[in-house]
Amino acid sequence: SGWISRLYLSSLKYQGKSFHGADRIHSLVCLGSPHFVANNLVYKNLEYLESKCGKDLPPNVRCLCVGSKGNVMSEASDMTRGAYEFCGATPGDEAVDGDGMTPLFSAIAFEAADKLVLENVSHAPVYPSFGPSAELAKERLTKP
Repeated sequence: SGWISRLYLSSLKYQGKSFHGADRIHSLVCLGSPHFVANNLVYKNLEYLESKCGKDLPPNVRCLCVGSKGNVMSEASDMTRGAYEFCGATPGDEAVDGDGMTPLFSAIAFEAADKLVLENVSHAPVYPSFGPSAELAKERLTKP
């Protein structure tokens, strides 16, 4: 995850240990990692990191956040809808776009990073087809 990498790069103590990863790493590439501080327990760690270290990188480290669009919530499976909402998307916002797991706005939310947006690149090659969206998933997988 992107926030774990950012924590590793910092000198911030986390669970009693500082990693100082910026002494060994000069570049970070985040592929579809969520960086938006959503309102759930997992993102409290990101909120803690940004409250202590700000939204910057160590001066010797550069970062590229890669996100994708092409999986719009209005056409998404229940799993994708749940993942987008977990990452901070407003429930019912059918216009949210992303890679099927991470909404684009969250993948590129790290202000200090350079950004790259890809078209129609998925977080995973296929998604499970279970639950109420099984027929939708089957239709999407069989389209030419």
